[in-house]
Amino acid sequence: MTTYTTILKNQTPLDIALILTGSADNAYEIAKENEIDMSNMLKTGEQIYYNGEITDKRVFEYYAAQGIRPATGINALYSGDIKIFDSTFDFTFE
Repeated sequence: MTTYTTILKNQTPLDIALILTGSADNAYEIAKENEIDMSNMLKTGEQIYYNGEITDKRVFEYYAAQGIRPATGINALYSGDIKIFDSTFDFTFE
């Protein structure tokens, strides 16, 4: 069965795998089939397809029924703004 989706902003191969198969385990296979790099940001508006089987039908059907389209990627241009600790952390451990 062939399934398709159109890439939204900040979607990753893992997000696409969940949408198309119900499992993130298929991300590498989908990336390989579409000749995309697992570590690069996907191009918004591009169509991605998958010719394999749906791995987790419950997740696949739930995402489809609820219109869930995860987009968990971090835009590289803004990654410098992401900090674990703010300036008030004084590096004191007791």
